[in-house]
Amino acid sequence: AAAAAAASPPSSRHPPENPKATSTPARSTSAGEDEVEGGDVDLITSPKRGRGRRTSRGRELSAPPVVIILHDFFLKKGTSLLSNKGIQRLFASYVLFGVDPDKTETPAAKKPSKGNKLVSLNFERRFCFDATEPSTDPSVICGPKLAKALRAVAKHIKKENTFEFVIDFVSEPQDEHGECEMIGKSVVDFAQIAREGKNLERKEIPILDGADPTKAIGGMHVTIRIAEALGHLLNKRTRSRSREHA
Repeated sequence: AAAAAAASPPSSRHPPENPKATSTPARSTSAGEDEVEGGDVDLITSPKRGRGRRTSRGRELSAPPVVIILHDFFLKKGTSLLSNKGIQRLFASYVLFGVDPDKTETPAAKKPSKGNKLVSLNFERRFCFDATEPSTDPSVICGPKLAKALRAVAKHIKKENTFEFVIDFVSEPQDEHGECEMIGKSVVDFAQIAREGKNLERKEIPILDGADPTKAIGGMHVTIRIAEALGHLLNKRTRSRSREHA
């Protein structure tokens, strides 16, 4: 629920948000312009007046870029997924800043043949907040609407002291008529990164069972660089309040 402030509805390739409803029709994805979809972004409160140039799509922000890298993953020895012949390929997916989910899901990778064997993903996305035109690099996502979504994340952290960033771990259907299945997820609290002012650099985080989130079925190595961007906004909010009460 926490991540809903800056997220948009998942694509049909993605599993449903409710882990109990674990299937959805698969489809082939298609590339498009690096735009932020409307959806929940339209529900975000407009930023207050301040520095930054207004555009027809939002307002720019001089915050550092946010970088998300999904390096690799593994499944633990003994997990039933390893012996499940109906699941052969897996991919990771997340929703962030209202960006089209097709742009933030990894290519499908072959399921590891044994436990604790690393499977490479090497999937990087860089979110920039000070550009008005789409990037020609598919790994770079730009646009002033991203700045609006980042402000919403900072506002949520300030109010709730938490913001869960969720990475879904999904099975790829074996044919075009099959269905995706959400088999697990990893969760990172952006608020903790903001409080500590420390990014995650190739950090191992658990993959939790989709049916039983108290149980880990594997792990994923990730890099998440968002401390500077959130600190830029949260510190600015603190300074503004201090001046108001001075």
